[in-house]
Amino acid sequence: MSMKKNNLKYRNQIIYQVFPRNFSKEGTFSEIIKKLPDIKKLGTDILYLMPINEIGVICRKGVLGSPYSIKDYYEINKEYGDLEDLKRLISATHDQKMKIIIDIVFNHTSRDSVLTKKHPEWFVHNELGNFTNRFGDWSDITDFTYANDEIIKYLTDVLCYYLKLGIDGFRFDVCSVLPEKFYEYCLPILKKLNKNIIMIGESVHPDFRKHILDLGYDVLDEASLYNYFDILYDYDVFPAFQKAMHGEITLSNYMDKIIEQEQKLPMGYVKLRYIENHDMPRIMSYFKNKEASFCGIALIYMLRGMTFLYNGIETLSDHQISLFDKDDIEWDKKEEDVVSFISKLSLLKKDNIYQTGIFNVINLDDDFILIKWSNEEKDLYAFLNLKGIEKNLDIDFLSDGEYQNLLGFENVIIQNKKYKTIRYPQIIEIKNS
Repeated sequence: MSMKKNNLKYRNQIIYQVFPRNFSKEGTFSEIIKKLPDIKKLGTDILYLMPINEIGVICRKGVLGSPYSIKDYYEINKEYGDLEDLKRLISATHDQKMKIIIDIVFNHTSRDSVLTKKHPEWFVHNELGNFTNRFGDWSDITDFTYANDEIIKYLTDVLCYYLKLGIDGFRFDVCSVLPEKFYEYCLPILKKLNKNIIMIGESVHPDFRKHILDLGYDVLDEASLYNYFDILYDYDVFPAFQKAMHGEITLSNYMDKIIEQEQKLPMGYVKLRYIENHDMPRIMSYFKNKEASFCGIALIYMLRGMTFLYNGIETLSDHQISLFDKDDIEWDKKEEDVVSFISKLSLLKKDNIYQTGIFNVINLDDDFILIKWSNEEKDLYAFLNLKGIEKNLDIDFLSDGEYQNLLGFENVIIQNKKYKTIRYPQIIEIKNS
């Protein structure tokens, strides 16, 4: 049974990911509550918490362990607080007119989870009879088999529990490797509890998908996943962005991948657009200076989809936060002009053109990005100089003149059919007569 339910409103929305452990010195839900006004100021619509449950001890990575190695789905990680603290965070988030979702890890548990003790038959074992995982460098976990329908019923009950607490939806870790029968069973039940449930899926990299298939395991493709999820990760194209920023391919090659994505995905698709997340390097590992990073941030607003912000983007850091140990965000490096810039982009993102408009890419130069959005009312152009090139580029589709930059930086100037690049991003609007 398919449950396609994509909602175009998500193309106008902003999601902000928080790793509670390293979000503050205290690493607690209470400290997140204090920062909610700052998160909302960025234009955030959805607060996304990385896994909040108790972490396993056996084969633990690092000192504190990976939040994706869960011991008990019903126990809150004591580092963060208790159930009452979580309830307060849910309520406070709603008071800020934001939704709140949590990370769900249903491919596996820790090797010492309550379920490995109670139901060892639910898990994968190696030839020696020990718990193991099927793929990936995840030595601290063991995978579910999904051979028993009782597993599906148990995990569905977990989701229902959190919906009843007031959680608005879920981000599913490695959603591609969960069996379709799980989604077919759980989603109708979840929708009865919350018809507006938010479903975000971490669809896996194409290379990783092939690796899993080569090992003999099934992996759902994106067309199938969109039957159950509102929003999927953009790992199908993000590796091309990384290659372009490292000089292995051009930015034009990357944007070709974006257009290919437009051509192959179902109508109404929504992708998460990010430069950084907990698995990826931080923003300043790609850019030489603030101006270029601003162009990168503008890009994830201008692409079709939901804009994804990772906690600490306000600091423009190049330090990737540890997933296994205490490694706090350096909030003393927060830059107010970054906050102001992101807030301005978030306001622009609410324009209906990003929901239903026509998206196109215009190639002025192999290492320069020009995006065009169109509807009956107007055209929007985003000039994005991610590599800081200094060139005069031929441009024949705009008349000579000066065009106001909606972002407040230098205006776009066309003279003698030439456009001179600047370092900061530019977005202009041209009304249709």
